[in-house]
Amino acid sequence: MAGARGSRPEPRRPAWGRPWGTWRQAAVLGLLLTLATGAAMANYAFAPISPFLARELCWGKTEIGLLGAAGATGTMVFAVASGLGVDRLGPRWFMLVGPLVMGLGCLGLSSFGSFTSALAWSFLVGVGFSTLTPMSNRAIYEWFPERGQAFAIGLKQAGIPLGTAAAALLFTAVSEQHGWRASYRAASVTIAALGMVAFLCYRDPLKRCPAHAEGGAPPDGPAGAVHVSCAMASCAAAGMAFAMWQISLTTFLVAYLQEVLGMPLAVASRLLALTQVGGGAARPWSGAISDILWHGRRKPLIVLLGLANLVCILVLTEGRSVLAGQWLTPFMLVLGAVTMGWFGPFFALMVEAYGRQKAGLASGLAATLNLVGQTLGAPLFGYVVDVTGSFRPALLLFVGLMAAATAAYWAWGAEAPERE
Repeated sequence: MAGARGSRPEPRRPAWGRPWGTWRQAAVLGLLLTLATGAAMANYAFAPISPFLARELCWGKTEIGLLGAAGATGTMVFAVASGLGVDRLGPRWFMLVGPLVMGLGCLGLSSFGSFTSALAWSFLVGVGFSTLTPMSNRAIYEWFPERGQAFAIGLKQAGIPLGTAAAALLFTAVSEQHGWRASYRAASVTIAALGMVAFLCYRDPLKRCPAHAEGGAPPDGPAGAVHVSCAMASCAAAGMAFAMWQISLTTFLVAYLQEVLGMPLAVASRLLALTQVGGGAARPWSGAISDILWHGRRKPLIVLLGLANLVCILVLTEGRSVLAGQWLTPFMLVLGAVTMGWFGPFFALMVEAYGRQKAGLASGLAATLNLVGQTLGAPLFGYVVDVTGSFRPALLLFVGLMAAATAAYWAWGAEAPERE
């Protein structure tokens, strides 16, 4: 906006208008990607460590599912509070506090004495993890214009599957050589160190991106106020379904490959890592497709990913008859891509719908709804497998859940309101 007559005009900053244009934006995105990768290594360490826990502690799949659910519950309970805190204090302090809390939880998991204490420490890891999405999405909203946010969120969020893949490779090897407790200690040191580095390096932008100028719909309104509609409810249901399937796949893929396809643990762990690589690669590109190909529209891609997940779950249901030979590796890459590629467009839609002042709150609310899915997903999947003695009924159940959520979003979902 031009300055008043006689006043000094604001300096022009043309690079801000680009979707991902300056070296500072690249540095911020690299910092957030690194932090997300380390946080995922700590938060999802239980997945590759679970076979060692089951063998040494005689845990079943229900106990493993509950361990993951405890962490998801910690994130779910504190996600909205973290979002409010980020909106009030800014993202920088939460880059330190969240990782330190996660480090403390991982340290506790390296020396727990009972299943109850393991759940408590896992809950604490989830509490620390609850700061990641609101903090990082708020930083992206402040540093990036709208046309580019889904790409930036997707690229940052690629750190989650990449961190899970790194955990699958690293912690499996460490657990085999030094025991699973050493893996948790390594996760504790890694995430705490990354948090301190991020806190020391991150700086708020000198000025807000012009793409976020005041005005346009929807109005920001009072801090903490949110609006709920059928469209947003159907969007939340779709996010919950994606989250339920994603956490179930991450938690039980190794066991599925071992028990259904007869693969060794090392091979199954590598294939889990391969799905995470596929998911990590898909997240920024799904955001870029939404930003560029569909000009900021999020709905078409979310519906397409829902349908693709239906197909992939049905392929997994067939087991040996499909997942054999040369098709196994490309299928694992595609499986990871469609299972995890939804995050960028989905969270960009939620942030755009609620506006600048509530960017952290909107991210926390979306994370809470998704984490309801994560909390229910792994225990439900594990329980059905334990009761039926087969993975097939659990997979067919998730086919139905994904179909219902995708149909509901196709029928009632909407795009975020246009901004001026």
